[in-house]
Amino acid sequence: FLIQDGPLGSCENKYCGLGRHCIISRETGQAECACMDLCKRHYKPVCGSDGEFYENHCEVHRAACLKKQKITIVHNEDCFFK
Repeated sequence: FLIQDGPLGSCENKYCGLGRHCIISRETGQAECACMDLCKRHYKPVCGSDGEFYENHCEVHRAACLKKQKITIVHNEDCFFK
């Protein structure tokens, strides 16, 4: 395990955006963004623009990262009753 000071190998100043987090690549030792493995258990259901029902906002952003597509929160109750 290698710890480096400064920008190389540091997640300190790396912003990855919603649904993603910073990891240190085993191959390069560089800070990289990756989709979150899981979200905190927090039940506040929302509908996504992909027509799917999600447990919370974090799950929407995580799904968008994994699917490599933009998914927004939709304020439409129809998806709750599918």
